Amino acid sequence: ISGDGTTVAFESEAALVADDTNGVMDAYTYTRATGSVERISVPAPGGTEASGTRIDGHTGDTVAETNGADVAIGSDGRYVAFSSGADLAADRPAPVPPETTFEPAVFARTRNVPTVTGASPGSAGMARNHQLVTVTGTNFTPPSAPGDLEVSFGPGVTTRSVTWVSSTQLQVAVDVAWNATLGNRVVVVTNPGDDIGSLTAGFTVVARGTGYRLASSDGGVFAFGDAGFHGSAGSTPLRAPVVGVAGTNSGDGYWLAASDGGVFAFGGAGFHGSMGGTPLNSPVVGMAASPAGDGYWLVASDGGVFAFGGAGFHGSMGATPLNEPIVGMAASASGDGYWLAASDGGVFAFGGAGFHGSMGAAPLHAPVVGMAASPSGDGYWMVASDGGTFAFGDAGFHGSLGSTRLTRPIVGMTAVPTGGGYWLVASDGGAFAYGTATYVASMGGTPLNRPVVGMTGD
Repeated sequence: ISGDGTTVAFESEAALVADDTNGVMDAYTYTRATGSVERISVPAPGGTEASGTRIDGHTGDTVAETNGADVAIGSDGRYVAFSSGADLAADRPAPVPPETTFEPAVFARTRNVPTVTGASPGSAGMARNHQLVTVTGTNFTPPSAPGDLEVSFGPGVTTRSVTWVSSTQLQVAVDVAWNATLGNRVVVVTNPGDDIGSLTAGFTVVARGTGYRLASSDGGVFAFGDAGFHGSAGSTPLRAPVVGVAGTNSGDGYWLAASDGGVFAFGGAGFHGSMGGTPLNSPVVGMAASPAGDGYWLVASDGGVFAFGGAGFHGSMGATPLNEPIVGMAASASGDGYWLAASDGGVFAFGGAGFHGSMGAAPLHAPVVGMAASPSGDGYWMVASDGGTFAFGDAGFHGSLGSTRLTRPIVGMTAVPTGGGYWLVASDGGAFAYGTATYVASMGGTPLNRPVVGMTGD
């Protein structure tokens, strides 16, 4: 037994694992914490030696009929030594005729060396947070302390947590940076004890920003490009009109918010509560999702903020007299704060959301109707009903509709994940793309039951 009491090494003629078909003695280890049995006296991948080196040539014993015997194990269970007359290493001298068997030797094997065979899903888009990736392979060792078991995916991909499921499966939560370089990554698993396994091109960072969804006041949802459709409230009688929409960071769902504070969740977007049925001082006018996808905020026209799920409350304007009503909100990249935008262009920052300027003191041709945050969290955009766009902080200006005659007023906007562009949407469903934002399609020119009130990206 190993010195730390975790592993037992032994020999047996019984076939204790599925691939033991030789019918002779083998060396095994038994891991007490998991109950797993591993055959040690096997050739390595590629047909050379298991995972160690022949450390001496002749034991003085005749073990030609024995594949593994005389087992010893190190203090932490990582190293196992055994004698064998089998051809377990490519550097073994061949039998000298008329002998047909190999001279017995002592082998040392390093245990718990993981292998990585796959990752699912094998890709994720930029600016995706809390993506769950299942990593498969062999010899994954459960951690004895936080951080003992590590998984990395290369630059631009941050591992948030690693959950050991079994010796062949890990569940990993990752964040993909908004400015991550596109392309393949090496998936690296580091077991407790620093044994490493890897898979080249096991994970890929892909581009995002080729789709968007529109929401109408009756709860209808219209999806374009790579933004998936996950349902709507279009055929459901509503007590109050929908006024906002927000998507999960993973792109697998979205929420709709009604003016009475009701919330409707679709796809992978979880329901975390609402203000539906609660008397409000002022109607809800917008919403924002937490970057983790585990909660959301609602904002009312008087600046009141309501936080649900993993979305933390960082303050509000609910008790402060406003010059003009609040019309929208946006969350910081880390979810530790948010901004509120008023119709006169005023901006109010809370929590970790920094203030980068506003239009509060500037005469506007038309009221502000919405806002979006830059992916870094160091800036934001606002859009007015005439299509005028205002950029602050590191949010770049990529164009506007301020001097263009519109069929219907602009009602909202959303930014591409890289921050290189944005879309605007009008109440008739018309969509307008700027910068690196790609125009896919719109509802402009299509009769709608109710006007569009907002939009969200993929």
